[in-house]
Amino acid sequence: MSYIVGEDGFTRVDAESQDVGRDPYKEKYAQLVKDFAEYQIPQKIVELASQIYMTVMRGIVRKRGRRKAMMCKCTYEAYKQNNVYKDPILLAHKFGIDAKKLRKAQDEFYDLLHEIGLYSKFPRRQLSAADLLPDIAHHMGLVDIPISMLVELIEMLYQRSTLLYRTSSRDIAISVLHWYASESNNGRSYEATQRLTMVPKAKLVKNVSSIVHVMANK
Repeated sequence: MSYIVGEDGFTRVDAESQDVGRDPYKEKYAQLVKDFAEYQIPQKIVELASQIYMTVMRGIVRKRGRRKAMMCKCTYEAYKQNNVYKDPILLAHKFGIDAKKLRKAQDEFYDLLHEIGLYSKFPRRQLSAADLLPDIAHHMGLVDIPISMLVELIEMLYQRSTLLYRTSSRDIAISVLHWYASESNNGRSYEATQRLTMVPKAKLVKNVSSIVHVMANK
């Protein structure tokens, strides 16, 4: 059995190489969809993530841990293709893997894309703090967030706080949301935000203090 890449960029089994009466691609695809169902992901995303997985892996078999990590990466890419940006750390947690395993899967994902000449179909893009605000806000239970206002705040913070300029986009998004929740009488403890987002408490306290300082002197 061999694989070919269709005009849509996704992999299919070469019809001439199939066993008569069987469709190995459909069988593997159906199993993938079933496996994805365990993680409570929208069906549209599940179907696209399964297609991406089949395209990139091309029949390569991985043990459960590495398979889950690649499924997580493909889910992230499926959301991105639908203009939805997920926090990779929170998505990895949903799949029961840590950030280290996800990073390894990401590296393998792009290596395999290079091999099959489809790197341009899934371009690498560093998410900004603004990109991550909606997903992290939802995870923190914050609703009706004024995203545009918080994006403006983030831009101002980059200009006025050297501390935040050296901070990851993810940590900035979490810190801004924690600060906003406190300012809008929907505050929670640092420990609660730490549990929800897995950001170190000391880092969160330092970042929020920097935000408070900037806002007091704007």
